[in-house]
Amino acid sequence: KPDPESSAVQVQKAVDALLECGRRALLRYAAHEATTYYRRVLLLTPPLGGRDDANGAGREGIGDALTLLGSFDEAYEELRHAYAALHTRPLDPAPRRRAADLTRRIGRVCAWRGRHEEALAWTG
Repeated sequence: KPDPESSAVQVQKAVDALLECGRRALLRYAAHEATTYYRRVLLLTPPLGGRDDANGAGREGIGDALTLLGSFDEAYEELRHAYAALHTRPLDPAPRRRAADLTRRIGRVCAWRGRHEEALAWTG
């Protein structure tokens, strides 16, 4: 009989590895490859309130990859999901910095989409 705790540990290790692979792919500007890794993270994690918010990190990575590809509308949606996932609980200093960074990136994507008023609202 499989041990559910060891299964959870294995899933967490897989998620961590996929996030790292996605990050490395983005550093090489391999956006399609990064998107594949990050989408696999979404398959393995709950949408909101995961233990370490891996789902939000996956969506953030997809948003960054789509931004590199010039798919700004889709990138905007993914970054908004990441922002929402981050705000499901009170923010400590490190998540506050991440939220501020996400806000800036969402504003930049809004500007690239030609939605300048919305960009100002995000970066305001």
